[in-house]
Amino acid sequence: MPAIADLTLANQAAVTEARSAYAALNAMQQGYVSKLATLTAAETKLADLQVQADVAAFKTAHTIILGKTTDTVSIADKAAVSAALSDYTALGVAVQTQLTGEKALLDSLEDQIEVLETKAADHFKSTQSEILNKTTETVVLEDKTALIAAQSAFAQLSEGTQAKLTAEKTLLDNLAAQIAALETAAVNNFKSNHSTILEKTVDTIAIGDKTALVAAQTAYASCNDAIKTRLATEKALLDSLATKLTVIENAKATLLNTLFDAATEKSRAMVSIDGTDVPAIRMWVTQEDMDSFNTAITTAQTAHDDAMATDASLTKAINILITAITTFATAMQPGSRSVYITPTPGQVTVAVQFNQTIVLTLSSGSFIDGIGAEHITLGGDLTGISVGNVTKTSSNTISIQLSGVLTRNTGIGMITIAAAGTTENNVITANVAVNPLPPPAAALNGLSIREGIDGAGQELIIGFDPYNLSYSLQVEKEINSVKVMVTAAPGTKIKVCFDSVEVTDGIIVLDEGINTVYVVVSEANRYDRIYEITIQRGLIDECFIATAAFGSKFEPAVAMLRHFRDQYLLTNKPGTAFVKFYYHNSPPLAAWIADSDNLRLYTRIALTPIIAVVYLIYHPAAAAVTGLLLLLLMIFWFKRRRRKLI
Repeated sequence: MPAIADLTLANQAAVTEARSAYAALNAMQQGYVSKLATLTAAETKLADLQVQADVAAFKTAHTIILGKTTDTVSIADKAAVSAALSDYTALGVAVQTQLTGEKALLDSLEDQIEVLETKAADHFKSTQSEILNKTTETVVLEDKTALIAAQSAFAQLSEGTQAKLTAEKTLLDNLAAQIAALETAAVNNFKSNHSTILEKTVDTIAIGDKTALVAAQTAYASCNDAIKTRLATEKALLDSLATKLTVIENAKATLLNTLFDAATEKSRAMVSIDGTDVPAIRMWVTQEDMDSFNTAITTAQTAHDDAMATDASLTKAINILITAITTFATAMQPGSRSVYITPTPGQVTVAVQFNQTIVLTLSSGSFIDGIGAEHITLGGDLTGISVGNVTKTSSNTISIQLSGVLTRNTGIGMITIAAAGTTENNVITANVAVNPLPPPAAALNGLSIREGIDGAGQELIIGFDPYNLSYSLQVEKEINSVKVMVTAAPGTKIKVCFDSVEVTDGIIVLDEGINTVYVVVSEANRYDRIYEITIQRGLIDECFIATAAFGSKFEPAVAMLRHFRDQYLLTNKPGTAFVKFYYHNSPPLAAWIADSDNLRLYTRIALTPIIAVVYLIYHPAAAAVTGLLLLLLMIFWFKRRRRKLI
């Protein structure tokens, strides 16, 4: 064994073996051992060396955490601090004595982490205060985002911090359970509120279900993601129903076009027994054929108008009507009358303000020189139409001017020339087809008018109705431009016009006063659907309701009301606010009043007291006389009543 000074821990086994050998001796033998002090010194030396080694090993194992200070330690270091303290506890007393500084550091770090966890808990309470202030009675579905954020933030906290937030964790769990219950209730309410449409299938959905379908789709869109997930089956059904409803609407449009074709085909034929009374250039059918065709048209029209029409019923109606059109066309035969009148044009379209020049050409013979309106009789759908100028342009040709309100009943209008009107001395009738108006172009899918040249300002059209063709809007005088944005239906073309000028970019630079914008929707084989939007920039010099009632803004009563507005209302804030409200809301009411003579009369009666008061304000003398008369009347009434009581 080396000298005591040279001992290392590598000699531990030898020293231990020597001690074991000494212990194995009896007392007499131990008395002969001369180097027992050396052995004891060696053991002491090795014990010191072991202490130093354990100290060094502890410091090495926990170098990182022992390098921390109370300023640099974080909650993330808690496990390292705990491990170091655990290892320290396992050391012997001699080693612990050598690590008093480290132990003091670890204790301070542990205390600091406790402080940090307390601060983290307080920070959590502060940042999540909104959701933590909720109760199961006050929490709503809209709080779910805040709840999830709080749960996520809690999960990221240390165990020590979480331990300080047990009450908050319990609250979050309770709120989560309550929101889950609310979501379940919302799902059940959705299914209950929209049960009618949700009971539909693609085979039973009808055109009249569109309102319910749109309501369900709107309600679904307002749900949160969790509710939407739980309504995945219902959403898939609504999507399939929406797709099928589009098919049904297309079928309805096809049936409408087929009805128009049927009306056109019907207008080509006259009813006759044998065709001898029908001009050779016209076609005829028997009354039986016409009645059968009319029945087919009526049946198809009924199917088209049926609110519960399905794809199957509309398709069936289309096929039946197409077959009827083919059968009717086959039944038509040319007429055999040799003397006839050919009208040009041979067909006209119904109109409220019908004004049409028709040229009549006689197949043989000539018109008399003095032919006039007295020789012409109108019948059929032309009954009630006025005959204006009659001009003979050649021996066998005249032109007649027709005007009035043209409606369609049978689809045929008759122009009869008296026997005295031609050299043939025969009563001759020309038939003119009276066509219904074609269907309008498809309505817009969307219309938006926003303030500003870039369309980033306030929306002016609230709740766009694609079937409302007239809008009256008002903007402040400071707004000098708006942008018109439209969403067209498939197959249509859109044109935006400012007055009569087309605007390709949708930007309308407003004039002060009234501005008129037209959105024209065009579609093949249909008449244009025109949206008229009146935009009033700034206040206008109108009293809408009074003007509608009296018929002109220049009526004395209207002018007096306008003067009262300028002198007494627009000179103060309450009056100005009232005028703005009036001009913003009264145009639709005024338009309604203007269209009815009865409403105009009732409105004039209702305005009479207001006009009287305004008149007295401007005429003090008249007001005084009126007041005196009222006073005398009251005195007379009081005396008369007193006599009756006596």
